[in-house]
Amino acid sequence: MSRMVVVRLFDDEAGETIAAPSTSYTEAAPLPNKRAKVDFSKFQVLNSRVVVTAQGDEAGAGKGIEIWNQTGSAQLCQVTWSGSALQQALTAAWSNAHRPTADSELRIRVKGSSGTENLTIYAVDLEMEIK
Repeated sequence: MSRMVVVRLFDDEAGETIAAPSTSYTEAAPLPNKRAKVDFSKFQVLNSRVVVTAQGDEAGAGKGIEIWNQTGSAQLCQVTWSGSALQQALTAAWSNAHRPTADSELRIRVKGSSGTENLTIYAVDLEMEIK
């Protein structure tokens, strides 16, 4: 039988703006202060996805947020979107591409649709189906 676990990685009602993070995923300031440790040896991850509330300030496509396992050097999951409208609880598809099994450091990484786009993040949750 599987269960659902939610890890809140970031929550700021006023939002944090990441200035021009680039078009490739990066851990831009102030995100280095938003890391989390999860001991994946205590449970088995079947699937994971990220749920975000965020927005960009340009209309382009391809902006996104990913959860990066720094310890395992792999992406757990990501969500991408287009446009500059506020995305409320934007939910990624479930992913099982990376299933960590050890104590891991997780990082939030972002990318803009251009090298000049600023992103504002309000909330980032990691949802996991576990066994």
